[in-house]
Amino acid sequence: MVTSYLRKNHGAICIEYCTDKNVLCNRVCSKERSSNVQFLDLNSGHNMLSSAAKSIASSKTPITPGVIDKTLQGTYPMSPVSLTLIFGSPSLIGLLPWQSSCTEIL
Repeated sequence: MVTSYLRKNHGAICIEYCTDKNVLCNRVCSKERSSNVQFLDLNSGHNMLSSAAKSIASSKTPITPGVIDKTLQGTYPMSPVSLTLIFGSPSLIGLLPWQSSCTEIL
């Protein structure tokens, strides 16, 4: 519904894709700008942190902040989030802490 509205009224192109089983993404492109919209649920952050922790634990590399950051970005590469909309009861459960440090939360 939103996709057809944007296409009809604004000439925008909407592409839906899934980069991870926990995250549904939409890329919206128009002549002026491009935006990525990512939909995460309450379990997304937990699952991604678990995956990164398993990867670090199974490697022989010494654990450093750089290794942790690289592993987290490798688990789910995502640009910094500038806006987060929370539906339902107010909670930060499921937000990705390494991506939401400078996020405005509504």
